[in-house]
Amino acid sequence: MESSKKTNWVPVTGVSSMADLPQDENVVKLVDTMADQLTDRGTNPTGAVSVVNYEGKTYCFASSCKCCQIPLAKATVLPPNEESR
Repeated sequence: MESSKKTNWVPVTGVSSMADLPQDENVVKLVDTMADQLTDRGTNPTGAVSVVNYEGKTYCFASSCKCCQIPLAKATVLPPNEESR
């Protein structure tokens, strides 16, 4: 029986293992995924997402900006505060 539950997992061809991801701490890096769901021919042709390592954990995120679609490449990584808990 197949589940109808939706997930947010997207297969990628630009990354084959965790070793392919940036290892720098607190620095936002772009990673090309080549995932169809993330690719936009005009603004993000490689389906790039942002990856950041923070306190030993790796996070991936993408921008929802309709204008540029560039995933926060110049973002500053800040520690959590009361508003983000």
